[in-house]
Amino acid sequence: MKKTEKDAPLSEEPKKRRLSTGGKVTLIAVGIVLILALATASLFLLKPAEKPSVSAGNDEPAQTGTVPGPEPVKDAVNAPVPEGALLKSDLNDEFKYDLYEDYAKITKCLNRTSSVVTVPETIEDKLVLSIGASAFSGCALIEELTLPEALREIGPSAFSGCTGLGYVKLPDSLYFLGDNAFQNCLSLKEVVIPQGVKRIGNYAFDQTPFYEANHDEFFLVGDGVLIGYWGEGGNVTLPDNVKMISSFSYNPGEETSPAIRITGLTLPEGLEEIGDYALTACLNVGTIRFPSTLKTIGKNAFSGCVMLVDVRLPEGLERIDDNAFAFCENLSTISYPKSVTYIGTDQFENATDALTRIYLAPDSFAMKHFQSSPYADLIVEDTE
Repeated sequence: MKKTEKDAPLSEEPKKRRLSTGGKVTLIAVGIVLILALATASLFLLKPAEKPSVSAGNDEPAQTGTVPGPEPVKDAVNAPVPEGALLKSDLNDEFKYDLYEDYAKITKCLNRTSSVVTVPETIEDKLVLSIGASAFSGCALIEELTLPEALREIGPSAFSGCTGLGYVKLPDSLYFLGDNAFQNCLSLKEVVIPQGVKRIGNYAFDQTPFYEANHDEFFLVGDGVLIGYWGEGGNVTLPDNVKMISSFSYNPGEETSPAIRITGLTLPEGLEEIGDYALTACLNVGTIRFPSTLKTIGKNAFSGCVMLVDVRLPEGLERIDDNAFAFCENLSTISYPKSVTYIGTDQFENATDALTRIYLAPDSFAMKHFQSSPYADLIVEDTE
């Protein structure tokens, strides 16, 4: 502690100096004062600093490790369109649209003669977050397209058949691109797909120069979305960064499809979704190894995989949509994990002749589902 001028005489006084009674009393009093001062200072130093109040224009960073502040506002980019009630449907000179509580959705382009189209950022003061199914389908004269920066969703076939469109830059906020979104855009050579896109529907770029020009073994875009495969076939292991499988090929079943040469498939840890119709091109795949991270299997995901015989779905899987194993004519046994909470209709459409056993965990959702189905006599209780 720094000495004060008042303290100096006391500390510098000779030790052997004889003190008078009054001097001793004075010295004791001063000592008590110093002890009290040191104690007060120690308490002050040990007390946690209080969080500064925040006011308009205060640029000082908030302190951490003291009083917890308010929850941070979550970034809305790359998130699904929020659920909400439809307020009204209306139109203006260029578009039909729906207005919801928190956003606007373009449902149809009315100006079909313009070569330059700009989708507005807002309609009636609501951000345009969605473009609906087939909204611009067949607008063959569009050559330049500008999309709003806040857009999160482009619906199925939204721009299919826009044959004059040569370039598209998808906004950084985009979360979902629907089935066939840009299918048959015969002039589309360049598409800028942001890293944040998490879900892309099947055949989104079917019959476009952009898709056909790519011949990498694995065509990955966005946030780990597989939209194409041009490998040699055989036993194939997908890259570790694949989070969703959209499709393996745009020409399923054709001899020119590389996916038809796949005989075995290992799916990586980190994969969360197998999309609708995702493996329909893999007609000769006989074995599939599933990761524990898989959550969703889309409708018709394995439809037509005629070489599948035994399938063991992983614990952690939650949803299996309609017709997931339709036309799997040689499928003999399949096991459903206890974690499944949704099973769509007609799981084995046109694939029941070879099916002999369905392994199910006791008291599971899958057990209750199949006990009331035409496959009840195939149930085998799986206690592993």
